[in-house]
Amino acid sequence: MNKKLKIIYFADIAAEHTLRWVLYFAKLGHEVHVITWNDLSSRYRLDDVENSFNPATLHVICKNRPTSYSHSFGTFFFKYLKWIFLIIKNTRAIFFEVRPDLIHSHSVGSYAWITLFLPKTKIIMTPWGTDILIDMKESIFNRFISLRALHKSSAITVDAEHMKDKLINFGIEPSKIQIIFFGTNTKEYVRIKKERSRIREKYNILETDIVVISTRTLNPIHDVFLTIQSIPLVLNENKNVKFIIASDGSERTQMKEYVANLGISDYVIFPGYMTSPEMVAFLSASDIYVSSSKADAGLSASTAEAMSTGLPVIVSDNSDNRFWVKDSGILFEDGDSQGIADGILSLVDNSGLMETLGSNGKSRILIDNDYETEMNKVNTLYLVEVNKN
Repeated sequence: MNKKLKIIYFADIAAEHTLRWVLYFAKLGHEVHVITWNDLSSRYRLDDVENSFNPATLHVICKNRPTSYSHSFGTFFFKYLKWIFLIIKNTRAIFFEVRPDLIHSHSVGSYAWITLFLPKTKIIMTPWGTDILIDMKESIFNRFISLRALHKSSAITVDAEHMKDKLINFGIEPSKIQIIFFGTNTKEYVRIKKERSRIREKYNILETDIVVISTRTLNPIHDVFLTIQSIPLVLNENKNVKFIIASDGSERTQMKEYVANLGISDYVIFPGYMTSPEMVAFLSASDIYVSSSKADAGLSASTAEAMSTGLPVIVSDNSDNRFWVKDSGILFEDGDSQGIADGILSLVDNSGLMETLGSNGKSRILIDNDYETEMNKVNTLYLVEVNKN
């Protein structure tokens, strides 16, 4: 069972999940390649991105995806087809050069669809949530091509029972599906006192202030706007609360304008996109975590990281959240900004409850969602699948 494999990942390298999975198996000794068409050029130099994936080999193909707003429809359609053709051509070239033992597609979208254009091989697929819960539901074309890819796969991993049920309802063979959590690096996501002091000093946050943090992306699906709408409700009752709206996304500018128009900019910090060490620092500086996401697969990585750091969590009552946070946080109904505010205020007024919930959450992640444990399950799956006839 110590066989070293050649593995190709199809994945978006902007996602923290991609980096963590790839590095784990590359450092385990497998020959790992990553094929992506997101070069992160708007954020980093490509050399720096490639170095971050070392010892895996990163293949960034077909950059500069055509955008409809820069072309007429006819021109855009032609350029888009050409772009897709190049993706297929370049991917096949890398496939035949590497000749992998298996392929792992992360998400059941374009990074899974590309497998339909490759020769028969062992394929693992891992849905990330919205690809199954929303995209396949809302688009007939998406559902058709995603199902073709899923049926071609050798095995599928999901991180929640309801995700498994969704796939079975779509006609996927239950025996192909395994529940394996994404895992949290519990050694990395710990509270660091030095970082807590540094961040609070940088943003003029008093030690007597309670800091509420959201780390979900600032895109519609994660509905961070709902969290922001709860802020004036909290401040009406307690002015000693500050808010960190971390990460980045399409709604960031609109959110900042909204906060400014309400006259509460002094209470809200928008630090933007951050690396893992920066995330640990901001979580360390915080006291309460909030996620108002409309949909998740299993426990979101952001919520798990906050729990691992020891923060009590306030999360929307959907997906698998009730299963994970029943003893470590507070649930609120989707779309209920008052519910978020009430949860925050109940913790602000009860430091003992905050500490108890935070401690319970940290223990839960250590026992049931540890990164090393879950990745070892994936490695076993890889070896079993490759050794099948």
